[in-house]
Amino acid sequence: MARVPATRNYYDDPAAPAANRIVPSANVIVVHDASERLLIHSTDIDNRSLPGGAQDLRESLPHAAVRVTLKTTGA
Repeated sequence: MARVPATRNYYDDPAAPAANRIVPSANVIVVHDASERLLIHSTDIDNRSLPGGAQDLRESLPHAAVRVTLKTTGA
């Protein structure tokens, strides 16, 4: 089985490579109580982030937000 390379995230890095595509996406802030927010733990890069992902072709942004949240949370 082929090994998938780890994702590399760049934040304000002048040495980062130039972007080679634009991908419409949705990120969602899920609030449980006033002080609780849902974060997803990506074990491959040991990073926590908001649930989200790419928007499918001809998909509305609200539908993409719900779909990617359900998919990333396993609900």
